[in-house]
Amino acid sequence: MLRFLKGTFMKYFILLTIISNIFISTYTQASQPTTAIYCDYCSAQGKEVNALSSAFMNGQKIWVIDQQGTDFIIEEYRAVQQSSGDISQVDDFYVELISTHHKSSALSKAVSNAIIAMRNAMISIDESISHIQLPADDEFQSAFQIASFHKQFSGQMSDRIMNDSHIKQQFDIIDAQMQQLQANLSISLPFIGTSLNLSSQIRVMFNDGTSAEMTVTLTTSNGKNVKIVLSLTQARDKEGNIIPDVSSGLASYRSGEILNAGNTGHMGHFADWWHQLEVRGVKVISNGGGARGGSTSIKDCHYVVEKKFNGETFAKLICS
Repeated sequence: MLRFLKGTFMKYFILLTIISNIFISTYTQASQPTTAIYCDYCSAQGKEVNALSSAFMNGQKIWVIDQQGTDFIIEEYRAVQQSSGDISQVDDFYVELISTHHKSSALSKAVSNAIIAMRNAMISIDESISHIQLPADDEFQSAFQIASFHKQFSGQMSDRIMNDSHIKQQFDIIDAQMQQLQANLSISLPFIGTSLNLSSQIRVMFNDGTSAEMTVTLTTSNGKNVKIVLSLTQARDKEGNIIPDVSSGLASYRSGEILNAGNTGHMGHFADWWHQLEVRGVKVISNGGGARGGSTSIKDCHYVVEKKFNGETFAKLICS
């Protein structure tokens, strides 16, 4: 089971990003097009411009949600299509202000309560997963195990996080509040993770002192069941050097150094990592001679893995 340590990667500004992106065009049961957009301390002109920029159909309802500190002012606009009569021209739109819900209104308070609850849930998730220390008996003991298997490790770590009881509880809160917003604003809330720009770094520490850096995004299905998806960006050895898995990075990875468990990581997993590169036919690309490095060429290299008299394993990269 994971041990989650406190840290920070998603703060209050992330909630603003969530709200600014989750409201996208959809339809109510009455088939009336409805859109909602978010802004922060918008002027009257700014709200109208935002509404107009979202207009795409005659009669469309457009909610503009303006957050001012802890207060929310919600304005409802209607899009009006102006036909030019020329089929070769794109029709223009203007928007009409239908109603304003001030901060003391029931609707504004309901939206405020939902957003604050989601913000607190996101902060709690942040504090739980920004730094993860894998236990000593974990199946993953070293970053060298996962350097060549990005998708497999990312998928397993995503599942572990989403199966954690505390994380599940926070996402249940977010799901419930999103549905509350849907009920109050009469729109569905598809939560498209690729458009949220919520990527942030998570650091995973292995038992041998190596580490992995991962990005996090949020996805959903049909506006429900929000979940975290992790992607491995870099695997690092014990001294913080990036562990390469392609030719272009191998020449610069500690060439000629004596590598051991004290400065690199678990040498058994190190040897397995190198073996995987050999199986894949990966070569070491290094610069040729000359003052500016010359042309790029492929050189055959190999790691010599040996043991000292005291049993300590070490390795050395040798290029011909």
